Amino acid sequence: MDLNYVAGVNLLPVITLFLLSLVTYKMRDEVYQVWLRFSYAWIPLSMILIFFAPQYSTDWMYPIVKSTVAFLTSLLFVVISIALITWKSIAIRRTS
Repeated sequence: MDLNYVAGVNLLPVITLFLLSLVTYKMRDEVYQVWLRFSYAWIPLSMILIFFAPQYSTDWMYPIVKSTVAFLTSLLFVVISIALITWKSIAIRRTS
C-alpha cells in the first residue's frame, strides 16, 4: 500500500503533464503563440506571488500561505489556459 501510494503521488504530475501536452500537440501555431505569450507573463507573476507570500499565517479564517498561493496560481493557470486555448481555437475556426 505504501509503495503504491508513493508511486501514485510521484506520478501524478507526470500524468497531468501528459494530458496537458496532448492538448498542445494538436494545437495550431497561432493558438500556441497566444498561449505561450500568456505563459511568459503568468509564470513569473506567480513565482513572485509565491515568493512574497508568508510561510506561516496567524489568521485562522483566511490562511494565505505559500502553499495556498501556489495552489491557487496553478489552478488559475490551468483554467485560464484552457479557456484561452478554447477561445482562440474557436475564433480561428470561424475565420477560416
